[in-house]
Amino acid sequence: MPLPTFTSKTDGVDDVLASHVNDIQTAIVAIAKGVGLADYVNTETLAATKTFTDTDEPLHYLDPGGASRDVNLPAEASTNNPFVIVNQADAAENLVVKSDAPATIVTVGQSQIGILWSNGVVWRGAVLAASAGDMSAATYDPATIAEQLVGLVATQTLTNKRITKRIVTTTQAAEPAINTDNGDVFLMTGLAQAITSLTTNLTGTPTDGQMFELRITDNGTARAITPGASFLGTVEFPLAGLTTTLSKTLYLLWKYSSALSAWELSGKLNQA
Repeated sequence: MPLPTFTSKTDGVDDVLASHVNDIQTAIVAIAKGVGLADYVNTETLAATKTFTDTDEPLHYLDPGGASRDVNLPAEASTNNPFVIVNQADAAENLVVKSDAPATIVTVGQSQIGILWSNGVVWRGAVLAASAGDMSAATYDPATIAEQLVGLVATQTLTNKRITKRIVTTTQAAEPAINTDNGDVFLMTGLAQAITSLTTNLTGTPTDGQMFELRITDNGTARAITPGASFLGTVEFPLAGLTTTLSKTLYLLWKYSSALSAWELSGKLNQA
């Protein structure tokens, strides 16, 4: 995107016109709001392939003009600027955005918005629905999505990422409330009576293999725990005799089995 040409001014020599200040204010407000100035917008009805250059406007309202059209991007270089393309077709006409290779980056359909950017080596792209705030129809460059974004439905391998557990403080009760959709580690302190059911007030829609940890500390008296029908023991960790050790934290790790429609106890530790 070309920058405006400015001429240096000298104190006491050059006059500062109000129009100069107004132009600067307009530019600052536009940048702050993230909107395009008129000089940075191109509105055009196409009759053939459209080819962009690095000096073209960043925002383009393009009407394919009765047929699907190719839109060619500049060669990959450090001088590349991002482009936003709005398809203003009045029918099912596409704008097929291609690199100079040429290789298709994205296809921008009727009433969709294409966003293109380059790292100087390769062009990337995304397509959004034109409705304000609507990203439900978003599509991304599938070959490189893992390098750019974590997708909701894309199959990706995440590296060097840490997942912070959701910690939930649970009010102690004989039938405590636990929502497995909202937490990963549930903390219960001052348990003042036996737990007669973890099932009664259990909510959430678990997925197969989902896990949650329950940490229980009593109020100085050992308390028995009866999990209920939604929980199963294992050979290694049976539920029989499950109880706290007075004033110590009991750690219970549960894993959901879709086949059994139940949470299985897969780990149990007592604080030393």
